Amino acid sequence: MTDKPTNKYEAVREALRRDDPLWVVEHCDITCDGCEVEPIVGHRFKCCVCEDIDLCGPCMRALVAARVKMLQEAGPLPAPRQQGGRPRKWVHKLRSTDLAAKWAALQTAVPCLHPSHRFLKVVDGPERAVVFHPDGAASSSSSSSAAGSSSAAGSSNGGCTAPAESAAAANNGGSSGGSSAAPSSSGGGSRLERFLVTFLPSAASCSDVAWIVVAHPEGAASAAAATVAAQPAEGAPGAAAAAGGAQAGSSSGSRGSEPSLEERVDAAVEEWERLAGSGKKPTSADVDALAAKHRILKGKWMLFARTGEEADAAWAAVARAVCGEPATAAGAAAAAAAGRQQPQGGQASAQQQQGQEQQQEAGSQQLQQVQQHAAPAEGDRQEQQAGAATPRRRAAPLCRSAKVSSASPDGSWVICLYTDNYQDREDVDRVRAGLQAALPPGLLQDRRLLYKPDIHTHLGIYSRNEWQIKPTVTEARLA
Repeated sequence: MTDKPTNKYEAVREALRRDDPLWVVEHCDITCDGCEVEPIVGHRFKCCVCEDIDLCGPCMRALVAARVKMLQEAGPLPAPRQQGGRPRKWVHKLRSTDLAAKWAALQTAVPCLHPSHRFLKVVDGPERAVVFHPDGAASSSSSSSAAGSSSAAGSSNGGCTAPAESAAAANNGGSSGGSSAAPSSSGGGSRLERFLVTFLPSAASCSDVAWIVVAHPEGAASAAAATVAAQPAEGAPGAAAAAGGAQAGSSSGSRGSEPSLEERVDAAVEEWERLAGSGKKPTSADVDALAAKHRILKGKWMLFARTGEEADAAWAAVARAVCGEPATAAGAAAAAAAGRQQPQGGQASAQQQQGQEQQQEAGSQQLQQVQQHAAPAEGDRQEQQAGAATPRRRAAPLCRSAKVSSASPDGSWVICLYTDNYQDREDVDRVRAGLQAALPPGLLQDRRLLYKPDIHTHLGIYSRNEWQIKPTVTEARLA
């Protein structure tokens, strides 16, 4: 029998620690110091010696393999005296026929190559987002060959405990295999429904995860595929140099031909600062021109939940709309319950707090049932039986992606739905209308719908900004 979670956040915490084909974990704003992919998707490893060195799974495997090769060719070497110091002509030493001298030079340039630099897997922290994979992109928990390399390195390199786990994800074409912890795809609803049950916004703490994300299958770019594409070759000195930062890769294509989003944002901010410092007061038209010039055109609709019931019900409705999934009977009941439990006059009551606790307890119990391959709810079973003869087809996507924040200290949540081009007013209005239709009337106490371009965030255009530019470009109301 599954033990009861010690607190309302423990179920999500445990889900984040295991591999599952339903989701991957992205480490927000964390760059791999080996291949420079950002964000790191899947497993992330942090050096315990260096101040700020992170590696993705493939680069960690490459580092361990390089350590084994170094031990075989040069034997045990002393730890480098300086961190990251590169002696003159160290590159030329790599061509030396003396393998010990070659590896010593490389180790001096890449201190993390030495076994004394222990790496630990990061399994907690707020700088993470959990991303739903509708096609079951399973993250392999361990490679047998990598495990062998790790074992060899750990037993003969002076106590190195760096694991060699792979974060490379492979599309299984909807298969539910690849993880013993994954629920069976034959019961308990669709993949999305099981993801929604596993990661309830009300049961996710901001100290464990920042965002819960879904994307439409046809519009979702596979970050895991980018991780695989950026994987360096194992066992070679060049791979070790990449793992230590001596070589650079890119998560967004060739740096020489196409600037990355980060580079475009930096250029836009630099141009904005010159404009603001010229004595001319910047306007919204200047912002739009910068966005078009540097191709920073994404924007988002934002809506706000004040209780856990609201957040769970609204997020479920939004996620289904984004993924083109029909609403379930259980989801409709939850939305109706959230609407009925809104406090009168905006004042929280003891009954409301008790309702939140009951809802969180029910969420934990539902998660346990899913993990034990429980049968679907009666309403959903009837839907499945009614549609058994006719395969269920996905609807058109409301937008490419959406995300919801975890529970904040003040007990509020924000849900964001993204569009590709905020200057395409027709598309922005289409998503707004679809969102209004997807949410049941009276579900949210705060009925504001605000649309904000990403360029405003990058340029620091918030409320009461010094340029007196309105942070949002469009506003609407929910029913």
